[in-house]
Amino acid sequence: MYMYFIKKQKLLLLFATLVSGCTALISVFLFAMIGRVGGEGIASFNWMYFGLALLGMFVLSVISPAFLSRLSANSVYEVRMSLVRRILSTNYDKFEKVGSEKIYNILINDVNTISTSISELPTFIYNLILLISCFSYLAYLSPELFGVFSGGILLVVLISMSLIRRLSRFAKGMRDAEDGVMESYKGMLHGFAQLLINKQRKRYHYAEVIKKNAEQLCLSEQKFRYAWDINRSFTGIQVLMILGGIITAGQLLGQSSMIMSYVLIITYCAGPFAVVLNLAQLFARSNVSLKKIELLSISKEQTEEELFLYDKAPQWKSIRFVDVKFAYEKEGTEVPFSLNPINLEINQGRTLFITGGNGSGKSTFVKLLLGLIHPTSGQIYIDDELISYENIERYKSLFTTVLSDYYLFGAALDASGNVVENEHIIPLLKRFELDNKVDVSEDGFSSTKLSQGQRKRLALISSITENREIIVLDEWAAEQDPHFRKVFYEDIIPWLQEKGKTIIAVTHDDRYFHQADINIKFETGSVTKLESIEGQPQGILSIV
Repeated sequence: MYMYFIKKQKLLLLFATLVSGCTALISVFLFAMIGRVGGEGIASFNWMYFGLALLGMFVLSVISPAFLSRLSANSVYEVRMSLVRRILSTNYDKFEKVGSEKIYNILINDVNTISTSISELPTFIYNLILLISCFSYLAYLSPELFGVFSGGILLVVLISMSLIRRLSRFAKGMRDAEDGVMESYKGMLHGFAQLLINKQRKRYHYAEVIKKNAEQLCLSEQKFRYAWDINRSFTGIQVLMILGGIITAGQLLGQSSMIMSYVLIITYCAGPFAVVLNLAQLFARSNVSLKKIELLSISKEQTEEELFLYDKAPQWKSIRFVDVKFAYEKEGTEVPFSLNPINLEINQGRTLFITGGNGSGKSTFVKLLLGLIHPTSGQIYIDDELISYENIERYKSLFTTVLSDYYLFGAALDASGNVVENEHIIPLLKRFELDNKVDVSEDGFSSTKLSQGQRKRLALISSITENREIIVLDEWAAEQDPHFRKVFYEDIIPWLQEKGKTIIAVTHDDRYFHQADINIKFETGSVTKLESIEGQPQGILSIV
């Protein structure tokens, strides 16, 4: 995956290599001029050549950062957007299995780590080429001294590689600890009201969950930062060690005239060498983040054209479930939930109410209906066309939803994906009794200080403006006050029916069941009751 991102930045790397090569050659030329002074005296020094070389380095140092910073920023942008496209390409069942917290942590922490390492590639290349050029010049000056120097460098690299491997282990432990902290934060934020009410629960979650995870992260960070600092400190020590070895070897080999050039170049290269080693540590941490992403098995990247390719909703009269069964994957010793075979038909323009207790199969049925998950066995038809991977996106375009875990987006969109004009929103706000609480502008809805019930009304308004054929609601009325609950069932649902919409709602409001054409009840993964307002099932093929 790292090579994938590098290939996408070929222009950046090519330019960085060319600039680095030119700068390195100029540096070697300057070193040669200074070194000649030590052997031949000041008369050998050419001030004009020296000045031109310095001017060349100055021009490169001014021009190259402007271009490299732009390309580096673009590469970071591409890393972020590439991972976002991969996430948006992921199937719902895979996304649900991974969990939003882990993916959120990736977007916040791992993407930043990877982006930083990608943006530092030009710096790494520059310093690496500079080191190679300088070391080549040292080998040209004295192969014997360079042999001693190479032995010292080899020893330093071996020690650094060992430290980097150790650093990678600590980076992985720190990354796992970050996941634990994110999960504990989720409990605190999502269960905030429960924690305020129950002090024993608050104490336990603080002491046994948040604090323990934070302590584990703290310990992991200590180990990681200690290993990082040890490696960085070793970089300074190694320069002095190598200089001492070179001075001793030069005296023993009778090459004292070369010592000045070696000391000058090695001292100059100490900074670039430290940069290369430190960035190697950063790349090691980045590799941990990349492996973390790969372990999640999110989808391969799609282009924007592929990702947003839109199939117009098909003309339809009915959706049929034929022996549709679904079973979740088994995890550990726990028996996984399964939905028993279902056979039913949903006709266009009808209103269907779904009821049942927790764990009865309602949510699984809704996910199957929406095409978010696929049947373990059986078939789903739209009219006489079998729903498959080839036409699933066209099938999904029939639906708009307000699910139990809905997110209220800021702008209402029309059927073409454009922001709905205000004159179309205002009547809906009035019908949903939000005209005195919410304003609309080019940026979307103006107020977020709403109750949960009012936010759900706003979410339903957004769904209605999409003008899709089928509206699926999961416990939508549960958080409405009694007045608006009555408005919803006795006014809004008939109004949507008049507009030709098919409504499928999970609900427990039995006093309004007569507003539906068909009522379905689930128990322990099976449909146990089917009835219509006339007392006979309508549009039902069979009951299993």
